[in-house]
Amino acid sequence: MATIRDVAHAAAVSPATVSRILNEDPTFKVVAATRQSVLAAAAKLNYTPPTKAPLIKRRQRITKATIGVITLTDDEQSALDAPYWGAIRNGLQHSAAVKHLQLAFLFSLRDAHPNWQLVKQCGAVIVVGAIDDELRTYLWQQNPHLVVIDDHRPGQRYDTVYNDFAQQTHHLLDYLYARGYREIGFIGASMPLFNRQGMASEFIDDGRYTAYLEWMARHNLALPMAPLILPDGATQTAIEALNPLITQGAKLPQAMIVASDQIALGLYHVCQAQNITLPTQMAIVSFGDLEVTRFLMPPLTTIQPNPAMMGQVALNLAAAHLQGAPEAPVRVRVASTLVERDSVGLDKRDDLG
Repeated sequence: MATIRDVAHAAAVSPATVSRILNEDPTFKVVAATRQSVLAAAAKLNYTPPTKAPLIKRRQRITKATIGVITLTDDEQSALDAPYWGAIRNGLQHSAAVKHLQLAFLFSLRDAHPNWQLVKQCGAVIVVGAIDDELRTYLWQQNPHLVVIDDHRPGQRYDTVYNDFAQQTHHLLDYLYARGYREIGFIGASMPLFNRQGMASEFIDDGRYTAYLEWMARHNLALPMAPLILPDGATQTAIEALNPLITQGAKLPQAMIVASDQIALGLYHVCQAQNITLPTQMAIVSFGDLEVTRFLMPPLTTIQPNPAMMGQVALNLAAAHLQGAPEAPVRVRVASTLVERDSVGLDKRDDLG
């Protein structure tokens, strides 16, 4: 994981300068080019600050020229995907600096007393994470200039920015199929929608799961196992669920698509504990491209998202709202990238006949 010194080295400035820029120190005067260089370096390195995003500073005045940001989870929960959420934050900051726009992190919904009056005062509001219908309606009433990051559901009244993970699931399945894999399983997690208290009020199907079912049906392939949908994406949850299912001598699918690298880490742990050889006995592909995945044995083939770009796109959409309400909601799907490593074995087509 990148450190503040890594960002400083990349931007050719001191760590103190990086710290003051990323923490939005109002007393620190720096030229725009230096600020943009630091934000660009932080976004490129996926640098995650060690503390939660700062709230509104006392001297910072919220106006209709301000783009406000609301986060949905506290530090403990966000730590599960810290590089991902940190890169979104960096993307927001970088784009705001380039456009010379005022960006303010308003509050987390887990805060004891969120200041909803700030939402009304902003020219536009960005929410980082999918929200339930009640919160959506409430936010819309406070401020209709709304952009939501990481919400893949169609038909929303607000602008949305989301990953292309459903399409990448089809790509992964094509990738495995071309190499002769036919018995392909799936492990995922329920996708939470958050309420005003920052709690998961309901769960929806992940687009990766529905894409998997559609692809398998279209190719007339039987499911080698019932898809396993976990209550959350934590590694320990995956270990506890997989321990009784994956044992020596168990009938395993030829390959497994896993919805996150955290779950894949749990699958690796269980397979290694049961002396199941990867990828000889089972190939694994995943989503996330966490830094640790390149050091696994074997290194994990995974989909690398572009959260910094998601933040930049969301900021651009919010900036358009400052000029007035768009005629219709905008949906932007941000492309991700397949990173091929050794967790997918040699061509299986010789085993088919």
